[in-house]
Parts: sequence; C-alpha cells; structure tokens
Amino acid sequence: MDKYLLGIDYGGTVTKAAVFGSDGRQVSVYSEKTDVAFSADGRCEIDPVRLKKTVMSVIRGAVAESGIAPSDVACVGISGHGKGLYVTDKSGEPVFCGILSSDRRGGEISERWKRDGTSDRAKKLTLQDADAPLPPVLLRWLKENEPDAYKRIGRVFEAKDYIRFLLTGEAYAEVTDYSGAGLMDLINQRFDPKITDIFGISEIYGAIPPAVHSADLCGFITAEAAQLCGLEKGTPVSGGMFDIDACAVALSAAVPGDICVITGTWSINEYISASPVIADDGTRNSLFALPGRYLIEQSSPTSAGNLDFFIGTVFGGMPYKEADMLVKECPYNGVIFTPYLYGTNSKAKTAALSGLTRAHTRADILRAVFEGVAFSHKLHFDALCAHRDAPETVLMGGGVCSSAVWTQMFADVLGVRLRTSSAKELGALGAAVCAAVCAGIYPDLQTAAKSMTGDGAVYEPDPAANAVYREKYGKFLEEANG
Repeated sequence: MDKYLLGIDYGGTVTKAAVFGSDGRQVSVYSEKTDVAFSADGRCEIDPVRLKKTVMSVIRGAVAESGIAPSDVACVGISGHGKGLYVTDKSGEPVFCGILSSDRRGGEISERWKRDGTSDRAKKLTLQDADAPLPPVLLRWLKENEPDAYKRIGRVFEAKDYIRFLLTGEAYAEVTDYSGAGLMDLINQRFDPKITDIFGISEIYGAIPPAVHSADLCGFITAEAAQLCGLEKGTPVSGGMFDIDACAVALSAAVPGDICVITGTWSINEYISASPVIADDGTRNSLFALPGRYLIEQSSPTSAGNLDFFIGTVFGGMPYKEADMLVKECPYNGVIFTPYLYGTNSKAKTAALSGLTRAHTRADILRAVFEGVAFSHKLHFDALCAHRDAPETVLMGGGVCSSAVWTQMFADVLGVRLRTSSAKELGALGAAVCAAVCAGIYPDLQTAAKSMTGDGAVYEPDPAANAVYREKYGKFLEEANG
C-alpha cells in the first residue's frame, strides 16, 4: 500500500494543504484565501483564531478530496512564510495577532537601529540587516507600543512553527526559519542571548523554543487537532521548512550554485552556498535544509501578488487567462509599473504607473504590471550574480509559472534559460519531501527530492526581446530609484 504525505503551505495570499504519494504524485490539494488584514500604516496581520480555522479547514479539505483514509497519511510537513511574528503566552494562548512578512509597522525602529549602529552590531552575528518585518524589530515594537502583550509573551514562533504547535502542542524552532529571522548566530549556528541583548529585548531569549531540523520528528497530531482537521490522532509531524527552502527542494535545487526564482507575494531569488555572503546590498543569509549549506537570498514583497491586486481591485475579477491573452497581444509600450504595493526594495516608497496616456488600454497596464514584477526580480537576480557567476539555467517556480506568457517574459528579461517544475504546489511538495524523510520513507532530503520532484517546461530567452527589455529596465531603475 502506498504511503501518503500531507504538505501544508501557509502564505500571505493563500493557505494550502496537499496530499502526495511517496513518489511525489499530487493526489489532492485544497486551499483557502489567507484572511489577512491590511491597514494604511503598513500593518499586515491575521487573527490567530481565524488562522487556526483556515489551517484545520484546508487539511480537512485536502484529505477529503484525496479519497484516502486519514490513517494512510504517514507524516505531515509544513512550510510557511518567513519573518513576521507569532507569539503566545506560556500556556500557548495567542497574546497578539499574527504578523506577516509584508508588515511595515517596524519601519521606524528598523531605521533607528540602522542609524545608531544596532543593526550593524547584531549583523556581525546574524548576518542580516534588522529590516522592518524581522521578529526582533517586531518584538521591540511590541515592547514600545503594546507593553501588556509583550510582558505576556511566553513563546516566540515563526509562521509554520506556530502552525505545527497548533497541530501538536509541541513548541520547536526549526532552523531554516529561525536562522532567517535575525535571532540566530549564523556563524556558530546557534541561538545566542547576545543578540536579544543587542536589540534590547533580552526578556525574549527564554521564549525561543528548542532548535530542530527540517526532517526531525516534532510531535504528533493531538486529539483536539485530529477532531478539527480530520487527520488521525498520533500522526507524526516533521520540523518542516521556511517556504523558500521548501520551494528550492521542490525544484530539485540541492547543490551549491543552483539559482531559484520564486514568484509569489514575495520576489524570492536565492541560491545554495557552502558559505555565507557578507554584503551591504540587502543580501540575506539563512541555513538551508541540507546540513552545512547556506541559503543566499535577495528578496522583497514585489512579485506576483501585485497582479492579484489589479485583477481583483482594478479589473473586477478578470480571469487570469484573459489577462494573459491581453498581454500576449499587446505591443511593447512606454508604461512602467513599480511593483511596490506590499513594500519596496528601492528608494521609491509606493507603487506607481508612469508613462500613461489616454491612448493606453488595460492591456498596456497589464503588460506594465507583468514587466514590473519581472524587473524587480531582475534587480535581485543581478545583485546575487554580483557574488557569484551568472548561471546558464535558472530554476523557477511560483504563480508566474502558471502563465507561459509571463514565464517567457521572465526568461527574456533575465536573459537566461528558465526551467520550471512539473509540480504546481512547490511549498506543499517541499514540505511533503521533508515529511517523507521524517517518516523513514527516504534516508535523506537529497534522495527524497530526487524521487519526488520532476522537471517541467524550459523557456529560452529571445535575444530581440531581451534587447528591448534591457532598455526599458534602465527606465524602470530610474523610476525605482526616484
């Protein structure tokens, strides 16, 4: 009898659960929109009660649609967005809303720390700038603005670790996530109270759960969770992964040098390295799911989520296939979109469309949105290539890959061959790969990934289109840099 794995992928736009066979074959998937609340002052948060209901609902839906018995699920794996903050008291009850990675409430503190040297002092250990969505910034914000909630904090979680806690009642800090959260010494690969001392949140050090690795067994589905999500009580749950690791694993990226481009709410551009990169250009370091490897990342919340806004808010729910066709048939134009609806990686503070005239149509606007997202990825891609040789082929995943038009545009903008995955749900599949190792189906992540993942389509760059985009990219940079 085949063994099945359940992968959960909690993102800032959609929360999904999928059932996979031990060969990586997707049996079912069930998703619900992540019920995120945005505010004009940059807050991006979710009600913990609503989050719990959503997670339990998507698990129940995926198992029901799979047609398998709950007892056939050998193990559960979880991936989720990095950064942000989820905090509970010592009894496990939430003390504040869940804060997502697109949140900007900590901007003033981040800038203060960069001015007074706090960020640089911590960076010697964390290898990361103290940017607005990092947990230390958000914890300091709570200390200064919500002191009653701050005093009640008993546990500090990253997103997928909080979900695992909801399922098992066990609190752990899986290292791919926490190493990217500004709370870990990445040189010595351990938690260090010096870091929380530097940030003026020394009280928090004892609230960080014990460290575990991706494929470690981290508890079992509780009776309460089983009743809510439809899984069998006692089903094992693995450590899981930061979603950018899960996507890389699902793209079969397992050796130093592989560059992955992941398109979602965030523009994720990353590669695996045997050593960290120390730089002042926004490059981030975290520990990869494979022992002894680092994940080198350039990212910002500037990717495909921008199209979701235009589709839903501006164009009244236009079908994505219609948007594809409009862009495919639209000629190159002078309209430029800076994709900063959820945040920025440049001097420009807000999203903008420039170059519009009355002669332009919605197709011109959509083309500009497609291009602007690709240009933002290129900005990060070029920054990564400053630290290493440019690759001949880039591994690509995420929402953009559902559109052949948009994926070809990425190949033309980046000027490199793109290889996509045969899998549609990369985050959930990466989590399932991790679960397969935890369940003993495969001996290690490399073997599991090789057995459970497969290549998709290949896109070659068009030299003529690349020349056009190089010129327009220069104008995009002018807009992005003010």
